[in-house]
Amino acid sequence: MPLETADEIREYLRGGLSAGQLAPGQRLPTERGLAERFAVSRAAVRHALTVLEVEGWIQRRAGSGTYLKPAESNGNAVISSKSANAMTMALATSPSQILEARTALEVTLAELAVVNATEHDLRDIRSYCAQLSADLSPEEFEISDRLFHRAIAVATHNELLLGCFDLLNAARDNPEWRKLKSRRHRAAPERREAVAREHQAVVEAIAERDIEAAKATTLEHMAKVRLNLLGY
Repeated sequence: MPLETADEIREYLRGGLSAGQLAPGQRLPTERGLAERFAVSRAAVRHALTVLEVEGWIQRRAGSGTYLKPAESNGNAVISSKSANAMTMALATSPSQILEARTALEVTLAELAVVNATEHDLRDIRSYCAQLSADLSPEEFEISDRLFHRAIAVATHNELLLGCFDLLNAARDNPEWRKLKSRRHRAAPERREAVAREHQAVVEAIAERDIEAAKATTLEHMAKVRLNLLGY
């Protein structure tokens, strides 16, 4: 499974940093090399790298390779005990706490995206929003959803908030969260279309530079996510 591969690569990065075998900014093995190391397909590695890129662990440069992000730009920086503890805490957070934190943060991110988003940012947000209407597997849908919300965080142009978002996004790899999401995907497949519509409403509010609408549509979306996952 791609997300399980992401867990394995994440542990490889953590272990390499702790042992001094990897350094921030270092180029990682090729997709082929990682596929051989973890005995999975290159497609699974590519999918896993997308997860890690969303979380802020790595940076992929076209024509150059994949690099471990330097500490100052890595929202999930693992080179200090404090950040390692933060990651441990994130992965132990309950689904209800994740949703509470996401709601508090993402309403603010939407508001700041209205103020600070460039046309390039808006193109990225629209592109990720459109992906959610494609025929995706549950894992692909989850990744596209993360990319959409992260694009809004990027559009704030606030690195501290982006780091907070990346840490919160990493909490979505909590086994309890992943199990709950998988169960709800099977139980309510029609929810996908609703999510796409809710995201589109957020996009339109941000593009129209309407702060109140951006906050309201984001809050409504998060309320429906909570209702779908937790039933209240």
